[in-house]
Amino acid sequence: MSTPPNSTTLPEELGERISAYLDGELSQREAADVERLLASDPAARRFADDLRSLGQLCHAAPAPTFTRDLSSSVVAEALRRQATGQANNDEDLAEPESYYGLPLGKGSRGWVWAVVAAAAAVMIGFFGRPEAPQGRAQIAQQNAAVRSQQLASYLNAMKQASPGMQVVNYQATPERLRQLRQRLAFQQPQRTQLPGALMAVSEPANNADAEDQLVYVEGEQAELDRLLSELDDGEEGSLVTVAPNQSASGQTAKPKTVPQAVPQPAPNVRAVPLRVKLTPEQIAALLQQQQLRQQQHPGATQRRFVILRIQLKPAP
Repeated sequence: MSTPPNSTTLPEELGERISAYLDGELSQREAADVERLLASDPAARRFADDLRSLGQLCHAAPAPTFTRDLSSSVVAEALRRQATGQANNDEDLAEPESYYGLPLGKGSRGWVWAVVAAAAAVMIGFFGRPEAPQGRAQIAQQNAAVRSQQLASYLNAMKQASPGMQVVNYQATPERLRQLRQRLAFQQPQRTQLPGALMAVSEPANNADAEDQLVYVEGEQAELDRLLSELDDGEEGSLVTVAPNQSASGQTAKPKTVPQAVPQPAPNVRAVPLRVKLTPEQIAALLQQQQLRQQQHPGATQRRFVILRIQLKPAP
């Protein structure tokens, strides 16, 4: 089996799987397998880091451009060679012969030089049009896509390590997010006790303008359902995905929107903004800890909590 470039031990099939993992093309189970491999195999981890760096470099590098001066110089050189007869005297042993056995480009008037020059000018003019440099907005969009993909991998590992965790994707305008922060009175991580899967990877996150944010929410089942019902109002905010609840009961909470004539008190829940950072080693450690807990305490009730993944969208 062949191996990818710059690697003497990594099979090609494995390199393709790592590439698909970085592109977000694998299922949750396949992604978890790759994450365990990256945590245990330094060569695979180096390959993934190199591939990720190469992708970011390719996205950030400006596209090559040609100028009109190049096409003009090609035509001018061809006309000079044709006028001076230099096109007839240049020897080129690698030049193919025509149907009649005469080398192409060495006719009495060197007409091939003009044809080649014209074709080159057309190709340069068509494919080499100067392109505007990549703007900051486009680079920021690409970086946000990479972070979003990494965040999805983190959440997948956290959910496997904490079966009582429910992931809810929520899209909101900046104004809607500001109202949500005020209504829930977001706390700082050091002022609350977080689940074990989050303690080692969370830190204060005060940036309210991030395009992709995580908020840890914990409370009674009825209060969590009421919060999700408020979020799913169909106006400036919307729940786009509700992941299955993997609690001991095995039942998925289905929030229902109930018209409210008067303002209701804020749901009695704890809400903590998170900025999650996980390395492949930490992901593998979380999974090992969960497997160990299941072996030591089979059938134990899992701690129930919700992770809101808030994605900002433009105001309507």
